[in-house]
Amino acid sequence: MSLLCDENSVVLLRQYVKKLTEFLSLYTWIIDAYVSDFFTKDHWSGLPLSWKDCLTDTKPPELVWLLTQDSLPSKVYPLSLLAFKQCTQTFSLPRSQEEVKVHDLLQLSSARGKKSGNDHIPSSHKASESNQGYTEYLRKHVKPKKLHEINHLGKTLRALRDVCDCQNIVDVGAGQGHLSRYLTFQHGFKVTTVEAEGCHAPKAQKYDRDAQRQIRKVKEQRGSENQSEADLPNHVTCYITADTTEGKFLDIIQRSFDRTACSTCSNRDSDPRDSKSTTPQSKSKISDASSDLKQKDDGTTCHFNCIDSGKKARLMCDTSCIETSCSKCSVNPCDKCPSIVCDKCKQNLCSSFCQKCQSSSLNISTAQDHQILKENCCETLILDQHTEKAENCLLGIDQKDELRVENCEKYNVSDKTGKTNEGKESSIADRELSFLGFSKSTRLHFLLTGLHACGDLTPTMLRVFTSCPDIQGLASVGCCYMKLSTAKHLGTEPAGYPMSEFVQQLPHSALSYEAREMACHFADSYIQRLKDNPPALKLHCYRAALQWVVLQLQSDFVTGAQKLSIRKAENLSFPQYASQGLKRLGFSSEIPDDILEGASCFLEQWRQVVIFYSLRLSVSPVVESLILLDRQLYLYEQDVSSYLVPIFDPMTSPRNFVLLARK
Repeated sequence: MSLLCDENSVVLLRQYVKKLTEFLSLYTWIIDAYVSDFFTKDHWSGLPLSWKDCLTDTKPPELVWLLTQDSLPSKVYPLSLLAFKQCTQTFSLPRSQEEVKVHDLLQLSSARGKKSGNDHIPSSHKASESNQGYTEYLRKHVKPKKLHEINHLGKTLRALRDVCDCQNIVDVGAGQGHLSRYLTFQHGFKVTTVEAEGCHAPKAQKYDRDAQRQIRKVKEQRGSENQSEADLPNHVTCYITADTTEGKFLDIIQRSFDRTACSTCSNRDSDPRDSKSTTPQSKSKISDASSDLKQKDDGTTCHFNCIDSGKKARLMCDTSCIETSCSKCSVNPCDKCPSIVCDKCKQNLCSSFCQKCQSSSLNISTAQDHQILKENCCETLILDQHTEKAENCLLGIDQKDELRVENCEKYNVSDKTGKTNEGKESSIADRELSFLGFSKSTRLHFLLTGLHACGDLTPTMLRVFTSCPDIQGLASVGCCYMKLSTAKHLGTEPAGYPMSEFVQQLPHSALSYEAREMACHFADSYIQRLKDNPPALKLHCYRAALQWVVLQLQSDFVTGAQKLSIRKAENLSFPQYASQGLKRLGFSSEIPDDILEGASCFLEQWRQVVIFYSLRLSVSPVVESLILLDRQLYLYEQDVSSYLVPIFDPMTSPRNFVLLARK
């Protein structure tokens, strides 16, 4: 069931959240209790006596009613337990999969009831894109769960695009670019990805080119090679923190859009290879070398394009463009030479400059100028040898057909502003736009999305979305709630939870690490395990007994500091399980007989462990609901209405809610 938060529903939603927090405050003794501490902290004794009396002999299949909406208990339970179960269902958002349609998004307006800018479906998007129908070539390297997610999120983003009339999209936390590739080739988006891990970008670029080649071959076989080809995604490596501001984020994104715009313009501009001064033989050589460069898998292929108007300097890669322009560069090059960007860049490109252009370079004298160049110029640009003809150099081709570019797409989101003559701050992106002949009024609007953006990354996306007029729509799927920063652990920095002022002011809104970690657990898959009642259900008891053994061996051991994973544990006896576990934790695998005998006594209580885990698991969707609703209330407080929709099958993708908003 989708949930709309706007001026008509916010009062009821706030009442719902208030009661939800009051319910959670009554059961912190369950929420904040790890099952691994079941024996060391005697969690069973913490249950109400009436609960213990009726649950002691309950078999696992009989616990299914605790985790499902319509199941009835098999026997008479205490009224307090029945009320507990009913509250867990009432305060959990329904998770059945739904499809987002355009008319649903058209209902989104500002939180105060003002109409949004686009209340119709743009006719340009009603026609099917030329690249649709190539999904089989986008499945490579993608696991079934991820494929399910990008398929349904892609359809949702297409509906959001139709409503917002926006082709550009930024994918935050993109990983290896599976979603961005799908959006590019299947739905015709122009995509920029932002990913913190630098190791992912080269793989994403390679997979992009592989998909492009496959689709190009199919088009040629079908006789549709004349159809326009999709622009490959721009992959940016950048670490976004909780205090990343709108200005810092836009500096990164605007640069990527500038490169895309330049690439589009260059396709219309005259190419040096078409010059009359280039012989047919040299044309063939250039074409072959350029083709070879385009097939590289390291993302380093570049083209130098001549300046058509004397005001645009371009240095572009096939997969990621490198900006070498700065505000101090010469803007009057001759017709045969690229623009002189600065002394440093001129030295890197020295072979192709004529005497006129060499004399027109500007000296960079101030420390601020050097800092600007350091941030904007390509860090390493090496042409091993230079050919005799300027055309070859302009194409980035030398005698060995070698071109190496390093560190062209790595950004730091801090210290990216300068001062104008009036003393006002202006971003480097603004200065580059001005140099290239663009202005703020021509900025490209874009959508913002993140598929399972981890921890504080999702709250940061929401803050950037609300403060940035360039972002027209939002589709956010969160995860890893335990990694959220909380208000009580932070000073002035914005917290990942709670985000809304309303939830911050509630007396029982705090969520412990244990509660947020529990919100990532998934009840639906455990329901089937309870029904099947396999021997593997005893593993929770094994883990709790092992915890007792560890503390017997070392009383000051810090539990929870290491993740313990034992392969095929369901096939092991407890002594075998304990020996492997102790070895992984750095202990001797030999267990003293008296300790092993004491731990073995706990194994008879495995059903109690399953019961306690089921009780705790029944509360997990309530905690997740609170986190998601807090984000909706935050958007409302920023004058943005929103939809919360479960777009994935919860059995395939447990974190299945997408938060949708538009301006």
